[in-house]
Amino acid sequence: MLAAAILMPLGSALNGMPRFVLWQPPFLLAVALLMRHRVARLVLLPLWWGGSIAIEAIWLSGNDALI
Repeated sequence: MLAAAILMPLGSALNGMPRFVLWQPPFLLAVALLMRHRVARLVLLPLWWGGSIAIEAIWLSGNDALI
């Protein structure tokens, strides 16, 4: 399932390739390194959870705000 989620957009156009290849691995590595610090976890995790809940609430409401 994960492979399909990654490979389908890549196969649709070469314009999508830099989005997956260039910025995601360095960003995820920086997040992993940052999450080693307790203070960063105390600040960032609630922000990410709140953002996730807000996005899912907007999506489930049927609102077109995410488009």
